[in-house]
Amino acid sequence: MECTEIKEWLNDYLDNELPPAQAEHVRCHLVDCPACREKLGELEQVKGLIRSLPRQPAPAGILVRLLE
Repeated sequence: MECTEIKEWLNDYLDNELPPAQAEHVRCHLVDCPACREKLGELEQVKGLIRSLPRQPAPAGILVRLLE
């Protein structure tokens, strides 16, 4: 399996959104590919940082403005 294909799937892999067979392909690839493991680690760090940000309420009326 090509690294470019695996890298496209890493976000979904982290979010457990891949079908089981596809997730297994990613797992197997990660065992032998340090570059893809490194990319996975970077994505995990970014997702962790995003989750650590304080939640802010959406501005009043945002839904109406988005739908316009």
